Amino acid sequence: MSEKLHPGAEFNHDGEAQAAKEQAEKLDRKAEQQEEEHGDSESISRIQKQIEAQAISSERAAPSVESETISLGSASVGRDLKQLTFNRTLVRVRKHLTAPDKALSKFIHSPFVDRLSEATGKTVARPSGFLGGGLVALAGTSVLLYLTKKYGYEFNYLAFLLLFVSGFVAGLLIELLIKLLLRKKHSD
Repeated sequence: MSEKLHPGAEFNHDGEAQAAKEQAEKLDRKAEQQEEEHGDSESISRIQKQIEAQAISSERAAPSVESETISLGSASVGRDLKQLTFNRTLVRVRKHLTAPDKALSKFIHSPFVDRLSEATGKTVARPSGFLGGGLVALAGTSVLLYLTKKYGYEFNYLAFLLLFVSGFVAGLLIELLIKLLLRKKHSD
């Protein structure tokens, strides 16, 4: 088994050599027969030129109404298939959860909560708001902590929440202002 046959290798047995010769002759006859049936390469190139001359280019061909409906239908099928797969996955995972976890999963994945979460994620949970809130809360509480220690006052923990909310609003306003300026700049 360690010996490998190569195209130019000699055969040790006369039977193997004879079988190989017969196979080669058989393949040659088959190739000649196919060439006779299908014509020579000149006729093939001539047929290809005729096809190219009669073919309509893709720019000239108008899209048919059927192709639009098929593409819309396939998008709907893809969406439905994704939803079905998602629901089956939820059912499969919920089988392994405890009763309180199942109830929480059903509540979290209900259509109302999903829509509310998506809408909130697109509007409220902006990165610029969290960045602004975090920076203002960090700087403000640091200054407030320093002043309360220096002058002997008691630190109020509500200040962190108020500073974070004010920084969040400031971050959203700065983002809105930048977007308005960039939109105005691009429209000019």
